[in-house]
Amino acid sequence: MSANFKFKPISSPIVDVTEEIIDSGYELIIPYAVFENCRFSAEMILYCPTGDFLKNQVMLHAWTITNNNQIVKKQTHILSNDWVEVNNFSQPTSIYWPDIQQSDIEDYKYDMLFVVQPMMGNELPELVLEFEMIK
Repeated sequence: MSANFKFKPISSPIVDVTEEIIDSGYELIIPYAVFENCRFSAEMILYCPTGDFLKNQVMLHAWTITNNNQIVKKQTHILSNDWVEVNNFSQPTSIYWPDIQQSDIEDYKYDMLFVVQPMMGNELPELVLEFEMIK
């Protein structure tokens, strides 16, 4: 199973449980059912055909959220440059999303909120998150 989901500009500020406010960037909510279809073993790849993750730094955020969009727990908080360096990624337009605890999603039927926040004001209008079930 493979599915693609497009990010959209953040519609209203996101307030993290640490009181950090994120008001710029791109957001995407992935419902519980997508993870269920992937048997809670999804591999996620972030694509940006018009961007370069090797040159342009972004912050990757992800939270488990309730079905009424209340943030529960932060799952991802990493700069793309750090993530690229650790994993020796060489493709500039795509990177694997850092692992998240999909068992939390399964146990509590949470949805996920993903955010990509450009660090230099760069626009990334074509962000896509691809889900693949790990075999």
